Amino acid sequence: MSEMNKDTKMVELAIGLDFDQNIDVLIAELSEILKNKNAQIITKEVNDETVVTCIYKDQIRTFEDLNLVLEFNFTKDIFKSMKVSVAHHQINENDLELYIYKNIQIKLLNSVYKENSSKYTVRVYKCIFNKNNINILYKIK
Repeated sequence: MSEMNKDTKMVELAIGLDFDQNIDVLIAELSEILKNKNAQIITKEVNDETVVTCIYKDQIRTFEDLNLVLEFNFTKDIFKSMKVSVAHHQINENDLELYIYKNIQIKLLNSVYKENSSKYTVRVYKCIFNKNNINILYKIK
């Protein structure tokens, strides 16, 4: 049975993003993400909010050349939300959530916070091992 004959379903996932960073940096980073994906970009102004819809091809799991729709909206100060949708019979919400995290959200976060942060590691120890054994003697009557 070919893939074209199977029933396709539309999977859509909306993510609330509350970046109060420079909108131009985020738009530039999204443009960089979509650079080599033959993206068709449609921009609409609604009241004081800008809605950008990007239609492009990308890969999720082993499925290549999927038509994805990325829609995000922002005002002049706040990047508000993002919605990604794809029509495929074997893609589910978990696949789409992982795709958003790995390919979009982590890149946006890196671009926003790379100038202001330094990398470090926090370690929390539950047990401490000493060179010498600790011997305890309990006497119970």
